[in-house]
Amino acid sequence: MERIFEPFFTTKEVGKGTGLGLATVFGIVKQHGGFIELYSEVGTGTAFHVHLSVSEGQADASRAADDAPARGGDELVLVAEDHDGMRDMAEQILSTLGYRLILVHDGDEAVRKFRECSDEISLLLMDVVMPKMTGTEAYEKISADRPGIPVIFTSGYSEQGAYLSSALHAGATVLQKPYGARSLARKVRELLDGVAAAKQSHELVS
Repeated sequence: MERIFEPFFTTKEVGKGTGLGLATVFGIVKQHGGFIELYSEVGTGTAFHVHLSVSEGQADASRAADDAPARGGDELVLVAEDHDGMRDMAEQILSTLGYRLILVHDGDEAVRKFRECSDEISLLLMDVVMPKMTGTEAYEKISADRPGIPVIFTSGYSEQGAYLSSALHAGATVLQKPYGARSLARKVRELLDGVAAAKQSHELVS
């Protein structure tokens, strides 16, 4: 019960659960200023009570959902993620959109793979907490070789804090886990388009 809302924690067997369901519920409830009450008794069952504040104000006019399809591309993206399920999900989302991918399991491998083909990689998608070297430490080494390379850091609810403080102050893009396919696709395209626009503007000035 102490870990039930922790991202990626699951009591199910391998391949049967990702541990993201209750983490997603917790995040939604928290964003709306509520909380979840949990009661569980062995042999009897489990009950979840979701508490949300009552709003007495006028409801906002509903806004039409943005159903525009996410745009893809053919750029090369380095994905550094030590969790197999999240790495597989990122691979499926980005490869479906046409991106070419390099997949690595830790920060040390991310730096090594980047240096093998640094000129070809257009963007980094990096988990913050990884074995051997954190995502922010790996990015510091990578950006020392190639300043300005765009990066998206991904972080779970229990992984924020000291690891991200310097990155956030530097204006880095952070995507909260668990993220959806649309959120990831749009963040990736947004950063890549921004780099392309800046490059075009620089060429026109020159």
